[in-house]
Amino acid sequence: MDIQTILPSSVLLLDLGGTLEHGGVVLPDAAGALDVISGFRTSSGQRLPMALVSDFTMPAPGAGSDEIERLFRDHVDMLSHLGLASYFQPPEQRITLSTQAGVRKPHRAVFELALERLGVAPRLDACLFVTESAEHVGACRALGMHALRFGPDGDFDAWSAGPLILARVLGIRDAEALGSALDLRLHRRFGQRLLRVESIAESGDGGARISALVGDAPDSPTPVAADITLARSGDVAALAVDGSPVGARADADLYRRVLDDNARIAPAGADLPPGATHTLEPGPDGDMVLRRRRYSIL
Repeated sequence: MDIQTILPSSVLLLDLGGTLEHGGVVLPDAAGALDVISGFRTSSGQRLPMALVSDFTMPAPGAGSDEIERLFRDHVDMLSHLGLASYFQPPEQRITLSTQAGVRKPHRAVFELALERLGVAPRLDACLFVTESAEHVGACRALGMHALRFGPDGDFDAWSAGPLILARVLGIRDAEALGSALDLRLHRRFGQRLLRVESIAESGDGGARISALVGDAPDSPTPVAADITLARSGDVAALAVDGSPVGARADADLYRRVLDDNARIAPAGADLPPGATHTLEPGPDGDMVLRRRRYSIL
């Protein structure tokens, strides 16, 4: 799939395990991304239909509606403990489980039930599903759906980039929502906060060039002129602040400092202790390179 594909009047469906959380831990920036995505509006000004579609405990053969409802409430309680339930309210509309459909993803019945619960027309070709599973991505596309894969070998691997990429694919043009998406990405990658967008111009390669004011102080940032380049995918490809490029190394150094501050980096070649998610290993040029080894901090 061309990640730049525009899907008008779309529905966004999100997987849970491995996509928004792993091992009972919410993935980095997933909650912040959901904050931004929850503000997305379609071209008609309506809130973008969004739902969680997840596999969960299947009821025993012959189980009645009371048992299925109990399992559903268990799942909602789990989401509450993760701090994610508020993004899918009311749950009777915005959460659909294999438990309720009687089959597991990627069976079409699960997605059709999700659309029914959302109260939208059951058109699978208007759905974008985000999941960590390459198998499910392929199966969804075979159903006529659109799908993006989250993860190291996927279409994007950081939730700080998620809102920008999803906005591009879904054709979201709401200025406030796009500003929030850009602010999240700039903050995480470059330590800058977006203060104001001055202008946006499409570029010939399918991306965009943005003139903006940014600041790096947490409370009262001093506005500084910035030039932001967006790639075809919608993600930030380059940033120049006050005429000086901020490159990938600066981005990596910032990320490494954050990981160091939170005890997430283990020595190369060692087993990852609880809390660690990355190692530092020699790269091809002899420099030490940060390698992600897992998402869960457990």
